[in-house]
Amino acid sequence: TEALNALGRMHLWTDEPQAALQLFKKAIRLDPHYARFSYINLGQTYREMGQYEEAIETFKRIPPDGQARVNLRLELIACYTALDRMKDAAAEVAEVLKMEPGFSVKKFSETSPRKDSVHNTRFLDLLRKAGLPE
Repeated sequence: TEALNALGRMHLWTDEPQAALQLFKKAIRLDPHYARFSYINLGQTYREMGQYEEAIETFKRIPPDGQARVNLRLELIACYTALDRMKDAAAEVAEVLKMEPGFSVKKFSETSPRKDSVHNTRFLDLLRKAGLPE
């Protein structure tokens, strides 16, 4: 499943989300017990395709732990904001700032492997619109 996820990420990062979607779904079918990473990738693919409800449903299947708690909440914030569910987005923003008081969109963006991507820019803009500090 690691190879499927790696190949799927390559497709996702080269704007081939349909191919990525199929690979992530296959990885989940083949190894449902190690599906956490596959679900994260699947949710991000749905988000980038503008299928925000599917993305939210997928992200909610992932038990949050460690740093993933913040990253999953950021994904939810972007989806809620895109759907104009600002009350839900605000609740997630409050949780992110409670977990990571010094969080900033700028610092977060510096860790992205897709700095110049249209999808990354859209994601960061949604985080800003939700009220996360620059």
